[in-house]
Amino acid sequence: MKYFRVNKRVLLFIGGLVWIFAAIRVFLIGKESLISAVNSNYILNFVIGIITLAIFYFFIFSKLTTKHAKRIINSPLIKHCPFAFFDVKSYIIMIFMISLSIGLRYLNIINLNYLGSFYIGIAIALFLGGILFIRNSIIFNKLCLIYKK
Repeated sequence: MKYFRVNKRVLLFIGGLVWIFAAIRVFLIGKESLISAVNSNYILNFVIGIITLAIFYFFIFSKLTTKHAKRIINSPLIKHCPFAFFDVKSYIIMIFMISLSIGLRYLNIINLNYLGSFYIGIAIALFLGGILFIRNSIIFNKLCLIYKK
């Protein structure tokens, strides 16, 4: 039996859907943290969320989506495993980030107010990264002209 494979355009689209799903999950965790926290400083929470969003989107997620789009477009394979929108290094980083998140919540080191704001900032940045993946799948032919080696 052959393994299920998808073309490059679909792979970018799947990457976007996965990132958006992850963003929704992280957002819900952040929302729960903020709801369960008491004595919120709304202005500080907003600032933490905006700073987190800006750092993670502009310095990490937007660059990652470009890196993976280039890698996928320049791959010699015509069809890919549906989970190949990331490389091994990115999956390891993702596992580390999830583990760190679970650890921070479990150990209760950081106040839930700030942790919730941080999660919401990351969630919005992830969502925007997912939108970039989907946009890349929509303008795939144009990207092939730009990114092809």
